[in-house]
Amino acid sequence: DIIIKVDDTSLKGLSVNEVSSLISGREIGKEINLTVMRNDEEKSFTANVGNVDIASVSSYYAYSNDKTFGVINISNFAKNTFSQFEKSYDELIKENVSGIVIDVRNAGGDDFASAKDIASMFLDKGNLIYQTINKDKLQKIISQNDKKIKIPVAIVTNNGTMSASEILVAALKENNDIPVVGVKTYGKGTIQKIIELSNGACVRYTYGTWVTPTGRQVNGLGIEPTVTVELSEEYLKNPILDNDNQLKEAIKLISNIS
Repeated sequence: DIIIKVDDTSLKGLSVNEVSSLISGREIGKEINLTVMRNDEEKSFTANVGNVDIASVSSYYAYSNDKTFGVINISNFAKNTFSQFEKSYDELIKENVSGIVIDVRNAGGDDFASAKDIASMFLDKGNLIYQTINKDKLQKIISQNDKKIKIPVAIVTNNGTMSASEILVAALKENNDIPVVGVKTYGKGTIQKIIELSNGACVRYTYGTWVTPTGRQVNGLGIEPTVTVELSEEYLKNPILDNDNQLKEAIKLISNIS
């Protein structure tokens, strides 16, 4: 479908941002009329304006040695990721899980605040989460909250684990020796911003870098796992839980601890 009209306003010649403001800049609960072109035919629809909460966190249970473990998968670090992570954790804890595996394979996103808040759940107040470097100025990002999670934890990574997810991995690995299972992470240690130009175009630019709590550079280098496990051919052919040897190894590690 190609949107050609919002209520009585034609979208011809408008920029993407102008179209977006016409649709999204309305009171929640109000109706909006959209006219679309579908296969050379105009069709009209009425929709209600509302907030859409895009899921970036999911969770499920895994079992080993007669114990129940929680697996929290983070697909992207966005503004709502921390609240979703905390909710998933609270639900798992109610079931008395023996440990948690955090799966950040192929997890990107540049919302460092979410990574910081999630890391703080595992760290003591005052622990260093990461450090930023901008024009030779060093800023330390420190955990402001008391440690919440005290059960065994492991992290699963791959070469698609990048940016904010690497902040989380480094903070937990270097502060608490939390085991990291999988393969080396991507290595995106830059800090970027996006600004919008007057013509509707956008520019993404790098204004700094970040390093781990111990001062280790990540950009272009990545983070090495504690236990290197290549994903099995069986999983690549049939991606089901029983074939996920990386996740199984992480569960095995915390099963021995718990």
